[in-house]
Amino acid sequence: MMFPPSYETAVVLVCIALCAVVIAVSLRHKLGLVTGVVMAALSCVLCMVCARGYYLLVAGPGFRFRLFPDTPYDYGFGGGVLGFVAALYLTALITRKPFARVSDAFAPVGLLGIAGLRMAEALSDFGWGDMLDTPWLQRYPFAIPNMYDEWCSAVFNLEALCALVILAVLLIGGEKLKGRRLATGLVWWAVSQVFCESLRVESITWGFIRVQQLLSAVIVMVVMLVGTLRLAHGKRKQTLPLWGGYVFSCGMVIFLEFAIDKMPWPTWVNYVVMALVLILLGTCAQKLIHKPSCGKE
Repeated sequence: MMFPPSYETAVVLVCIALCAVVIAVSLRHKLGLVTGVVMAALSCVLCMVCARGYYLLVAGPGFRFRLFPDTPYDYGFGGGVLGFVAALYLTALITRKPFARVSDAFAPVGLLGIAGLRMAEALSDFGWGDMLDTPWLQRYPFAIPNMYDEWCSAVFNLEALCALVILAVLLIGGEKLKGRRLATGLVWWAVSQVFCESLRVESITWGFIRVQQLLSAVIVMVVMLVGTLRLAHGKRKQTLPLWGGYVFSCGMVIFLEFAIDKMPWPTWVNYVVMALVLILLGTCAQKLIHKPSCGKE
């Protein structure tokens, strides 16, 4: 008897596949079987716990903590990403391997997981954008029909594509990104999330603030702050233009979020400008990551 696929089933299958990939990558990078098993186990536990805790934190009071809620949608994706970073740190600590080496090996696997989990949202009822009226776009993977058979943009597929592009950059970067893969992956994932979250119809918000966009801005800020603190005290002033780019980009994104439905020009113009501003944001962070004293083990 064949059962229809469900979102929960897809998530479980993605997680099982990722555990196998983690172990294979650990062996490939000569980190050992134990490191792979530890990383796989910690990733499963911490990603789930942090995703659930993040959702309860940002969704507000009225929710009690249960690791397995009534609906599989009551998890926060951003929390899962933070849980993965925590798993990297604890794996390095437990196995006594350099954190830079562990994060370089497993950061691409995290992006692969993001892509897989985002594509699994095709089986859910979230991750959609506005309705599409263009006939040639009314098909998968550009759009997905809702319960009323209206074609809505498949934002989750765009998020998956962004993760795969960042994954390719990390793999192609090779030695140039040695010790910097995690920071690079986090920055560009966060940048892409700001854009994609703006396209989503449903988001967790604090007033007018989309929480996922706020988290993304904080992640970029933390990466830049760590990079700045790693510089010699006399060289930190050199980062001021980069921080200026960060502040300018965040300000422009806030303005464009307000302007999306209020300006006389087409909405797509706002999104093009937002994309360019976010590329500037990512570039500022990336330049700071690549400062000579950053990314050392």
